[in-house]
Amino acid sequence: LMGTPLAAAILVDKNSVQSDLETTSGQTFNSGNTAFYNALAVQLSKVLGGSKSSAPMNNGSVTLAAGNNGSGGTSPDPVWTQDTSVGATKEWYSVASSADGTKLAATAKNGNMWTSTDSGATWTENTTSPGATKAWYGVASSADGTKLVATVHTGNIYTSTDSGATWTSRESPRHWRDVTSSTDGTKLATVDADGYIYTSTDSGVTWTQRASSKNWYSIAGSADGTKLAATVYTGKIWYSTDSGATWSTLGSSSSPSP
Repeated sequence: LMGTPLAAAILVDKNSVQSDLETTSGQTFNSGNTAFYNALAVQLSKVLGGSKSSAPMNNGSVTLAAGNNGSGGTSPDPVWTQDTSVGATKEWYSVASSADGTKLAATAKNGNMWTSTDSGATWTENTTSPGATKAWYGVASSADGTKLVATVHTGNIYTSTDSGATWTSRESPRHWRDVTSSTDGTKLATVDADGYIYTSTDSGVTWTQRASSKNWYSIAGSADGTKLAATVYTGKIWYSTDSGATWSTLGSSSSPSP
C-alpha cells in the first residue's frame, strides 16, 4: 500500500476510497466506516509528507498529496536553521518552551543558561545569574514562559520568575536529572539519579521527597501537574495520579542508554 503512487492521488468519496484501497492492498474493509478512512488518511499523510491533519472528511472525500500544506497545495519539507548566535558548539542537554513557542530556555553542561524571546532566532547567555558555569541538566517552563525551573547535576535546583533573567538556588545538591512543570508553573517534579523523586507545589520554593530510592532518569507531567510518569534506568516506568504523593509501577524492565 505505501509503495503505490498514492502521494499524488485524489480519492473522491468514501466508496472509491474503499475500492482503491482494497485493490491496492488486496484486503477487504468494512464499507461505510468513515472513521477508518479518516484515520488512514492521517497515517498516509504522515508517511507521504502531507499535512498530518486529523480533520474529518468533507462530504466523504479526502485529498492526499505529497507535501500537502493543509489547503490542497504543496509545500517543501520542513526546514531547520542552525543558530550561530550561540557561538561555538556546546554540550546542550535540555530545552523548554512557552506554549506559544516564543520564549525558550536551554541548558548547557559545564556552561550557562541560555534564553530566547524570538522563537530561537537569537539567544542570550546568562553569565551573571546564578553566576559561575554549572553542569546544567533539565529545564522546564510554564505556559507563559515566565516561570522556569532547571536542575544542575550534582548541584542545586534553580528557579526563575522572570523568564530566566535571574535565578534562585533551591534544595540541596543531588544527582538531579529531568524536571517537569505544570502550565501555571506552580507544580514541579524532578528526579534524583541516585535517590528519590521530589515534588513542589509552590513553584519550587519548597520540595518534598517522594517514592523510593532508585536510579530515576526522566519525568513528565500533565498540564495541571496531577498526573506524572517517571522512568528508572534499567528499571521500570512508574506513574502517579495525585501529583506524586503515591506511585505505582508500570511495564517491565528495560535498559535505555544513559
